[in-house]
Amino acid sequence: MIFGGALGDALGGPIEFHKNLLEITSRFGENGIQELERYYHKDMFLEMRRLPAGSVTDDTAMTLLTLEGYNKNIEKNIEPSLDNSLPMIWQAYLKWGSQQTRNEAFAALARHYSDRSIQWSDDIKPFFQTQGAGLSTLAALSKGYYGTPETPIKYYFLVEGVRRVISPNLGCGAMMRTAPIAMLTLHQSDEETFQEACKLAMTTHGHPDSYLSAAVVNHILRGALLNKPFSKNIQNLKSIISNYDGHENCWRVIEGALTEKVDVSEPQRTMIRMDQLPGKLGFSNKFLALPVLAQVIYALRHDGQIHRLYTTRFKDITRLAVNHSGDTDSVGSMCGQYMGAKYGIEYLPFDWMATLRFKDNIRNITNRACSGIAVETMENVRRERENTL
Repeated sequence: MIFGGALGDALGGPIEFHKNLLEITSRFGENGIQELERYYHKDMFLEMRRLPAGSVTDDTAMTLLTLEGYNKNIEKNIEPSLDNSLPMIWQAYLKWGSQQTRNEAFAALARHYSDRSIQWSDDIKPFFQTQGAGLSTLAALSKGYYGTPETPIKYYFLVEGVRRVISPNLGCGAMMRTAPIAMLTLHQSDEETFQEACKLAMTTHGHPDSYLSAAVVNHILRGALLNKPFSKNIQNLKSIISNYDGHENCWRVIEGALTEKVDVSEPQRTMIRMDQLPGKLGFSNKFLALPVLAQVIYALRHDGQIHRLYTTRFKDITRLAVNHSGDTDSVGSMCGQYMGAKYGIEYLPFDWMATLRFKDNIRNITNRACSGIAVETMENVRRERENTL
């Protein structure tokens, strides 16, 4: 699952911030980007950096930082629950935020609140480097506390004197980093895991559109790990999400994504539908949590329509997930997480895995986190997967 997310992220990174489909197809052909490509990344402060093919973005970094927070508790023989791990996860986020020096004001505040005595693993250090971080996430990290259901995160900043960054955060920055919750709480119920995902997302994103979207993605990933049918798993969400205030908009978007036409025989037309879906649902900003959620669900619905080898399916779904003018790396990351969770690491495309950077680091961080999962938990998961076949 973690490797799948990294591959989807690396595929989508080169075309993030392309203004429209025409710009993408003019550069990569009528089907859009098809392989992991090297590229020049222009960050939010207009600084250009050359990145090799297989480079991941902040989406994979934040996912791995979440796992690293769990790992620090495992090292200390502390129960690796979310409640126990949140302080250390927050410190990992702060360390990452302190390195995002494209905005030194935010980085300085993150450094002020971070615990410099923590010895982070060598494996995580490459992911602390400066990346395309979202301003709202950086703003949240510049506070002296993390958000909780009882105390939502609040901030108000002016960036370069003109751009306002105001809580609550409607962005998608918390969505892909809930993957570890799906992986590490398989022994809990759907309702408990959904609540845990909300809690993790609320550290930086205090609006229900954001933290509920993150919990929905977590539920989808959990269903893939347990081999549950995609459509049925989504429908089962309604009884869970309806217990949360402010869920109506999120559910409206889910229903919209579930009713959009799916036809794998028309690849170019499908790309257009994918690109136009946020606007059809009433969103002009495609980088918010709800339009990103809609695109994730719509892309994953095509998995059941593609009757090809699993390795080829992974490429087909992630290619659809990234070829649009929205948050390409985030949608690609979450769809890659799902495909990896459903089919397993052995079905990830070999050529893409060979190109992916920092493979050993990703593997080591993930394996250490999985070592904290009890043997009886994995046995229960195995039985539940078999019961759904």
